[in-house]
Order: sequence, then structure tokens, then C-alpha cells
Amino acid sequence: MLLACLLLAGPALARSEAPFFADDWRIEGTTLHVRRLGVEKPDWTPRSIDVAGLARGLGIKEEAVPEYLKGLDPKLPILVQSLEKVGVVGIWSLTEERLRKELRLELSPDRVTLVNRGMWTQRVVKPNDGSESGWREPEIYFEREVDGKWVRGGKPGRCGMYAHDWQKDIVELGPGEALPLEGYLPLDMAFGLAKPFKVKVRAVYVYRGGHGSRGADGELKPGAMGKMPAFTLVSEPVEVEGK
Repeated sequence: MLLACLLLAGPALARSEAPFFADDWRIEGTTLHVRRLGVEKPDWTPRSIDVAGLARGLGIKEEAVPEYLKGLDPKLPILVQSLEKVGVVGIWSLTEERLRKELRLELSPDRVTLVNRGMWTQRVVKPNDGSESGWREPEIYFEREVDGKWVRGGKPGRCGMYAHDWQKDIVELGPGEALPLEGYLPLDMAFGLAKPFKVKVRAVYVYRGGHGSRGADGELKPGAMGKMPAFTLVSEPVEVEGK
């Protein structure tokens, strides 16, 4: 409620600062310390929040702040929102549902694009060699509508070489920015279609929470993605013709 009132009051009263994500938190005395997303323990990035000010922003009693924070899912990162001259006014768990509201997978007859439709910068992983086979983060593929049901396209035959280190493809996508995606199999190969054809398809992007590596040395840690939850994005269907 406080956040809504302050935003409606206009920039003269309070201006929204860029939100940030954190993987963990701890309270020392009257201060809340948060660790930035993707920073490994025990290296805590110095980001401190006054507990009394946080309580005012959240509209709760100061002694209730620890219990409020304990109510957040410890397996998920948190999103921290601040207002100038007011301080932190909101802390939420970054759930898959919230991510799907912010990120959009957009499909046209000739391209697939990942777009940030939200208000803050998101971290995502660009597809690379192996994504189309599900061997690394993210997994990407097309689905085709057949008799009212969505059927996944096939995976390509390939050698064992692929871009194992998907952490190198982690990028930040700012509000309104778009990331063209490559690596999808051509539709005729994915579904064994003979030209000419006309099909209704949709694109799928899957981040599996850092568990998408097929490497012989074991799974790579999520790195800069931190506790970012697994999420799946599905585009709106598009009718595509092959001539």
C-alpha cells in the first residue's frame, strides 16, 4: 500500500530506484545485509539496509522483520525495491510465475526473440551449440500443433562436441531490450516436413536452474545466475509456410 501511494504521488515525493536481486540475507543488530545474485559465499557484497527503515517501508513492526524474511522461499532469490528518501519498500521472492510475467518469448515466421517486458534488468542465458539437443542451458525447441495437441520437434543427430560452458553465455537483458535467439532446427528438419507445408508452431525456451550440462566433469554451478529458479517460456502460436 505504501509503495502504491508513493508512486501515485509522483516523482516530487519519491522516485523509484533500480530494483536488485539477492541470493541470501542475514540480520546483524539493526542492519540487514544481502548478498547480490550469483556471488559465492563467503564473499558478501556490502549492501546494507536499515531494519527500522525496512519495517516502515513494509508497513510492519521492526520486530516482525525477521519473521517476514523467513516467510520468503530460501531456495529462491529475492527482489528488493527501493524509493529515494524512503528506502526499501518491498522484498519479494523471485518466482517462476513472476519471471514469466517479465520475460516474453516472441515468435514471427522468420525469427525467435526473448524480450524483457518488465521494469528491471533480468539475467538470462543465450542459446548456443547444444541447446537444440537439450545438452546445455537453455534448452530450446519448436512444438507443432497436431490434431489440437502440441507435439515437440525432433532433436538433431550430432557429434559429441558442444558449447559445454553455458555460463559464458549469461547476459543481462534490460527493460525493453530484446535478444534474438538462434540454434533452433529448421522446421522441415525438426518435424520431417516435405515442402510445401503450412503448420502452426510455437517456440519453447527452458532454463533448468543450472542443471542443463551434459559434461563429463559433472554439472556446472549456476554461477552468475545464482538461485534463479528454473523457468519455461512458450511463445504464442504462429502459422508458418514453407514453399
